Amino acid sequence: MSGIKCIAGEQLAYTATTISVALAKVFDLEDINILSSPFCAIGDGLGIIAAQRAACPPDIKTKTNTAASFDKKTDE
Repeated sequence: MSGIKCIAGEQLAYTATTISVALAKVFDLEDINILSSPFCAIGDGLGIIAAQRAACPPDIKTKTNTAASFDKKTDE
């Protein structure tokens, strides 16, 4: 289990903002636009995964709702 669940939301927001400001000082507008796109995609993907897991908790016996179980289903 990771310790990220115990970090205050305010601290995460502050850290993200600090990193954003630091990067903005180094890169020009085009670079910032390009650099932001993958982070947006990662955030969107994590949001989808979190919503799905909250809606359908994993079954401990069958270990469904995991990346490994998805890979097994698509490999067949």
